[in-house]
Order: sequence, then structure tokens, then C-alpha cells
Amino acid sequence: MRRFGGERITNMLNRFSSEDEQGEIRLEMRMLTKQIEAAQKRVEAMNFETRKNVLRYDDVMNKQREIIYGQRRRVLMGEDLSESIKTMIYATIDGIAEAKCNPHAPKENWDFTALSQEICKLTLQPARPIFSDEEQKKLSYEDVLQKLYRFADAAYEQTETRLKQAEIDMRENERVLLLRTVDEHWMEHIDAMDQLKQGIGLRSYGQKDPVYAYTSEGFEMFDAMVAEIREQTVRRLYMMQVTGGPLHRVQLAKPIEPKSEGSAATFSRSEKKVGRNDPCPCGSGKKYKNCHGKNE
Repeated sequence: MRRFGGERITNMLNRFSSEDEQGEIRLEMRMLTKQIEAAQKRVEAMNFETRKNVLRYDDVMNKQREIIYGQRRRVLMGEDLSESIKTMIYATIDGIAEAKCNPHAPKENWDFTALSQEICKLTLQPARPIFSDEEQKKLSYEDVLQKLYRFADAAYEQTETRLKQAEIDMRENERVLLLRTVDEHWMEHIDAMDQLKQGIGLRSYGQKDPVYAYTSEGFEMFDAMVAEIREQTVRRLYMMQVTGGPLHRVQLAKPIEPKSEGSAATFSRSEKKVGRNDPCPCGSGKKYKNCHGKNE
């Protein structure tokens, strides 16, 4: 009542209330009934709005989880990801090419030298010009992209040939690297989204819908995370020709079939202890501290 009734109601409460023998305050005016009912309705409406916003916040994260968990399931089920990897490579090249040779800018402003340097760095090839002087004059932007794709494909085939000679499964290494990179960035993204949700309520003071701001900024952060996953996966895959040797699974999550309804999934810990903020080895996608490490 004091919170929602304002100064007028506060003065009335002070004036028309008295204490009984036990020291409890008794209200002696029936006219306060409507004010009490109105205050109760406002509290209920506020609580309902809070619960509704929580659900809308959760809906944003649920949509993002569906995308990430879908990618993880493909990896854990052992799918051939070579086509997805190629798509990642081409998308990374697209970003580099657009930055160095803006298709909307005059061709004389295209920086073929910087473009060649970036692509050679990405694919870990010796630094050299990828385009001749004649090609720089004649090639369209689409032709430039196609040549870069072929250059990247050739470099990746070299990596695969080298690993094959060492009897290393390229497809398995692709899955391991992608899963590791996804899990690293997803854990960081969850923390970032939690921080965003905690601070987003302040937006209401600026006459902005906090849920809309959370949804908009949350998906911008998600898109940025996906781009980082893509680029880092590509760079790590090309680095295999430098590090050499097979990539060993370190507590790599695998699908677990429950033994019976209601039984909890179990896993065995390897020699290296799982960090509380690391992905849980059971494959749930949750942090260890929120899954099997909850009671530790």
C-alpha cells in the first residue's frame, strides 16, 4: 500500500491505524479496501509481466541452442563435414576479399597485394602474389573469388594428402576441431548473454523495450559468434599441416543412451580434471558446474 498508494495513502495509513495489545497494526477504515485491491492487482500485473519477460528472454536462448546443438549433433554422430568445411572456407574468403577488394569500389582501389597476403596467411602458404598483373586488370570480382576458392581448395588438398600419408583421418580431425571450437565459443557466448540480460533492464529507463533490445543485441552477438567459430575453425584446420600428427580427443563428448527411464547419464573422467566452466563431458552442451559437476 505504501509503495503503490503514494504519499496520500501513506498519510491515511498513519492517521487511521492503531496498535492492538500485541503491537499489531489494525486499519479502521473500510474506504481503504479499494486501495488495497488496486495495489494487489498492480503487484500481480507486475509479477505477470516479469514472468512473461523471463519466458521471452529464455525463448531467445532456446532458438540459439537449437542451432548450436544441431551442429554438435552432426559432429557427434560422425557425419562427413567436408562440404560444411568448404562452405566455411569460402565464407571466410568472402569476408577477406570484400575487405581488401570492395566490389562497390573502383577496381583501381582494390588491394590485390594485401588480399594475396591475407589468403596466403589463412592457408599457411608461402607469401606470394596470387594474381598476375594481367589478371588484376581483367578479372571481375566474381572471377577473383573463384580463383581464391581454387587456391584454398588446393592448399586444403595438400593438407589432406599429408595427413593421409601419415595415416591420419582428415574427416575425424575436422569433426574434432569443429566441436572443440564450437564448445569454446558457445560457453563464452552463454556468459555474455547472461551479462546482457542482467544489464538490459536499464534500457526501460530510456523508454526502450528491454526484451526487444535483448533479442536484437543477442542475435547480433550470436551472429558474431558464428562468424568467429567459422574463421577460427578454418584457420585451425589449415594449421594441421604445421602441427602435424593426429589430434587426440580430450574428453570429447559422445552421445549417451540412458539405461532406463529416469536414470541419469554417467561418464568417466579422464586423468585431466574437468574445469567448472568447461563443457560437460556427457555431451549435454551445458557447463560442467551446471551438469554433472553441480554437486562437487
